[in-house]
Amino acid sequence: MRAAILKSQMELLAAQGKPVAPALEETNRRYADEEKSISAAANELEKMRDEKDEEANLLIHRHHYYASRSPCCRLRSRWVPWQP
Repeated sequence: MRAAILKSQMELLAAQGKPVAPALEETNRRYADEEKSISAAANELEKMRDEKDEEANLLIHRHHYYASRSPCCRLRSRWVPWQP
């Protein structure tokens, strides 16, 4: 967000024919570097999330496999009249 505002300020100065201060260019480079590092960290976190999601799907599949073969589950699959 800050980089976009700074970039628009720099473009406005250039369009008006005014020189762009070196401090603005340095700040713009710093913001770009920060954005790259944040993006890399976010991609790493997304990768870890996806790996954990795959593991969770495997575990729930195993749970359903074994739970469907338990005696308790087989009794529930048959209709049993309710008795008070």
